[in-house]
Amino acid sequence: MAWIIDYGTHLETQNAFSPDGGVRFGPPSDLGPSVRVPADQGGRLAMAADETGALALYYRIPEAACVASEGRCARFDRVGVGGQARGASRGTEPLEVRRPCEPFVGAALWRAGTWYHGVCNADPAPKTTVYAIRPAVSYAVPVDMPAGCRPSSIAPLDDGVAVVSVCEGVTRIQQLDEMGRKGARWDSPERSVRCEDGRPALHLDGDRDGKLRLGEATDHLEGLLPEEIAPHGARAVWTGQALLVAVPVGHDVSLRRYQCVRGRFDRTDVR
Repeated sequence: MAWIIDYGTHLETQNAFSPDGGVRFGPPSDLGPSVRVPADQGGRLAMAADETGALALYYRIPEAACVASEGRCARFDRVGVGGQARGASRGTEPLEVRRPCEPFVGAALWRAGTWYHGVCNADPAPKTTVYAIRPAVSYAVPVDMPAGCRPSSIAPLDDGVAVVSVCEGVTRIQQLDEMGRKGARWDSPERSVRCEDGRPALHLDGDRDGKLRLGEATDHLEGLLPEEIAPHGARAVWTGQALLVAVPVGHDVSLRRYQCVRGRFDRTDVR
């Protein structure tokens, strides 16, 4: 896990890793200073895990003089946590954006051999750029989403991934394959959950349907869920038995559980 500590005069990023599935955590590691942003914007930390449990942490660091151009750039770094986060270990230089927008580091995901992360850059309107990095073939490509769209999340699909962006209040979802090639696109899709063979299946309904059938444990599901289940700021994971959704409520977090019960998808943590 990773967090940011506010010391009043400055912010620091730290992380800790559990080698035994969360039973115990090692001592915190200091990753250096962070930056202050409005509390409701986020975009300073994003984390993803591959199938071995290795983590890639993307974290915002203070701006500095640009390396590739004149002026000053917003920057973020990345580091592998626990084992070998293939293709996502710390590079020789932080990644930089000349004209950032918020949330700056919007999302991250590992899926089928590819690391994905989304960055917000203003060129001049806000725009999401997703980087698809496939270490096994030394392949990396930036993929631009439509202008005016800010990154929200990246979610797994049965076929590729779904890049979820918010475009002037409208949700747009772009499918990418493992090489970063664009597939289907949904504008203001109807997102629904149906029970199929006793397990939830997450659907994107439109001219072309998108789908994720839940089997083994997986995370980063909030972008595929209806807003009444996963509102803005929520995080959702599938444990293999239940869908857990963490929803911010003021300064607290409400943890909700959903399951398929007799063919219906229902909330099961309340009676």
